[in-house]
Amino acid sequence: MTTKKQKWLIRELERVHLAIDDNLESWLSRVDKGYKHVTDTLVSEFHTMFDAYERGQVSEAVFRARYNTLIYQVQARANELGIEFSDGMKEKLKQFDKFSFEEHNKILEKLLGEKNQLSPLVFNSLPTRQIELVSGIKYENYDFQSSINKSGIRLGQKLNEVLQEGLAKGWDTRQYVKAIKKTAEFTSYEAKRIARTETARVATESAKRSFKEYGVTKVQWQSSLEKRTCTVCASLHGKKYSPSYAPPLPRHPHCRCYLLPVEVDGEEI
Repeated sequence: MTTKKQKWLIRELERVHLAIDDNLESWLSRVDKGYKHVTDTLVSEFHTMFDAYERGQVSEAVFRARYNTLIYQVQARANELGIEFSDGMKEKLKQFDKFSFEEHNKILEKLLGEKNQLSPLVFNSLPTRQIELVSGIKYENYDFQSSINKSGIRLGQKLNEVLQEGLAKGWDTRQYVKAIKKTAEFTSYEAKRIARTETARVATESAKRSFKEYGVTKVQWQSSLEKRTCTVCASLHGKKYSPSYAPPLPRHPHCRCYLLPVEVDGEEI
């Protein structure tokens, strides 16, 4: 049975995670506008080019050449957005790292008192190598794309495939636009997926540092247990671990699980 103290602790930790999520989503909504502008421009330009091609005003060779030029322009802009996103994300992760550490400390101090501190609290940010989106991370069988800087190249390749398939199958404007939108919008989705997953990772590492400061000896895996909760996370819910030996968190992209401290110096909270 969950005690009042445990219920309070769960509410407070969820408050911290919600604050981080809200801040991230607000920033991502601005990032998304940049990608949406790329998609809208791409669709608008394509309409003009394809209309001229359908009317017989230009040959297939000219249409292909114009399409390839458009792809090059879109690819360049997507690369710019990728670099802007990567730089901005590093700064956000530094903010979330500090916020998570300080908020977890406040919660544990209120719960346990200063006497439980193992050392004077000094915030030391995560090493730069852990903040930067440069190294590949693997979640289960999913190869996590930790860098978005090549998004323009991938987008260009996929748009080229759209053209080849469309010409081979005799697509009309509606079919082309649907495929182009789906392809372009995936670039934005991929960026947001990276941001959410990396944010969860940094917030977890910061929480673990706070747990160490307060002598937390056992944590409990907390899953959201919603419709979207995967079977892996659902099976981990309620399981207890030493903070150092808890399964890697996040378990997968978009993971919303977190670690709940349940024991300090061998005594239950």
